[in-house]
Amino acid sequence: MKKIAPTSMLAPAVVGVFWVALCEILLVAAAPAQTSQTQTYKVLHAFTGGADGASPGWVLLVRDSAGNLYGTAGSGGAFGYGNVFKLDKSGKETVLHSFTGVNDGRAPDSGVLRDRAGNLYGTTNVGGNPKCKLYQSYQTHGCGVIYKVTPAGKLTVLHTFMGPDGGYPEASSLQNVNGTFYATTGGGGVNSNCQDLFNGCGTVVQLTEKSSGWTERVLYSFGWNKGWQPFSGVIADSAGNLYGTTEGCNNGTQNPCGAVFRLAPSAGGWRYSVLHGFTGGINGGSDGAYPWAGLVRDSAGNLYGATQYGGADNYGTIYQLTPGGKKTELYSFTGSDGAYPLSTLTLDASGNLYGTTSGGGSSGSGCGGLGCGTIFKLDTAHNLTVLHNFTGGDDGSVPLGTLLLDGGKLYGTANGGGAYNNGTVFEMTP
Repeated sequence: MKKIAPTSMLAPAVVGVFWVALCEILLVAAAPAQTSQTQTYKVLHAFTGGADGASPGWVLLVRDSAGNLYGTAGSGGAFGYGNVFKLDKSGKETVLHSFTGVNDGRAPDSGVLRDRAGNLYGTTNVGGNPKCKLYQSYQTHGCGVIYKVTPAGKLTVLHTFMGPDGGYPEASSLQNVNGTFYATTGGGGVNSNCQDLFNGCGTVVQLTEKSSGWTERVLYSFGWNKGWQPFSGVIADSAGNLYGTTEGCNNGTQNPCGAVFRLAPSAGGWRYSVLHGFTGGINGGSDGAYPWAGLVRDSAGNLYGATQYGGADNYGTIYQLTPGGKKTELYSFTGSDGAYPLSTLTLDASGNLYGTTSGGGSSGSGCGGLGCGTIFKLDTAHNLTVLHNFTGGDDGSVPLGTLLLDGGKLYGTANGGGAYNNGTVFEMTP
C-alpha cells in the first residue's frame, strides 16, 4: 500500500496511532451493513507520480459550472512537492501550479476553495519560510503557507506560518466565510504548556483581505488540557460561531482521544468551549476516539462527524451532536463495512450522510491483504450502505478526502492505488 502523503508533522503518539490503524489486518465477521458494489464507479484520472502529481491527501475537490474539477496532489509535480490541478470532464488534467518546496510551500494536502472569480485558495502542510523550526525533523522545511492561485495559474502567498501563529495546517484546514478565511494548524501557537511537548498544540487563525493586503489574526492557541492539535478545519453558523475537532484530549492528559469545540465571538475576544470530550482511546471505547474528521452541520444546528477509533469493534464511529451538546452514536463500523474513517462527512438535502473509510471493506490484492477502504452512505434511519469497496488496483486505495456531492454524483480522491499506484480522482453515482 502506498504511503499517505506527508503525515510526518503529527505528534509521535498520533503518528503511531494513525499507521497502526492503516496497517492492521482486518480479520472480522461480516457486517450488518448493506453492500452495493455499484457499476457507476469511474476513475477520472490516475496519477502517474510525475508532473501530474501523486498521492492526493485530505483533498476536498471543487467543481465549476462547466464541470471542471479542481484539487491538489500532495506530492509529485514538476519539483516533487505537489501541485494544484484542473481536471476537465474528459479527464484531461492541467497543472495550474507546481510547488517548489521553498517560499510557495510544499505538500498541499488539504485541497482548494474556489471563489466566484475562479481563484483558488489553499494551504500547504510545510514549506514557506525555512526559519520556522517547530519540529526537529522538519527544521529546514518551514511551517506551511496559505496561498491563492488565479485561473491563469499565478500563485500568491497570502500568509506564511512562523510558529507563534501556528504551523503545519493539515486536512481541509481552510474555510471561507463571506470572504474571510479561517484556518487551523496542527502545531505552533503560544500556549506555554505545549511548548516542551509539541512546540505548540495548534491554532485557529483568521485571514482577512484589506486595502493594504492580507492580515492574519490568531483567534485561539490550543493547550493540552482543553483539546489539542486540530487537524481538520472549522465551520461557521449564522451567528459567526466556529466549530471544529481536535485529536488531543480535553482531560488534562497527553493521551490523544479528541474533542469537539466551539469558538464564539465576544466583545473581549473569542470564547473557547468544549462541547464534547471523547473518552475512548487506541484500545477502543464506546464513545469513540480520535475525531480526525471535521464537522458538517444541518439546518437545525446538529453537528455530524466521525471518529477514527472507538465503537463496538474499535473501527470508528459516526456521531451526532445536538446544539445542546448531547452526543449520539449513529453508527459503529465493524471492519468489513469499512474502518478508520478520517474524512469529513458530506450531508445531502435529505439528511443522508456520505463518507469514506481509510481501511476496511473487502480485502484487495493491491493492499497486501488489508482492507483498502470504502465509500458509504448512512441514511436518516442510520442504515449504512457500502457504495464501493476499494481493491487497491486500478480503482485506488485509502480514500482520505471529503466527498463532493454535485449534480447527483460523488467526486473524490484515493491516496494510493490506481494504474500507476499514485492515487486517483474518481466519480460515482450513489
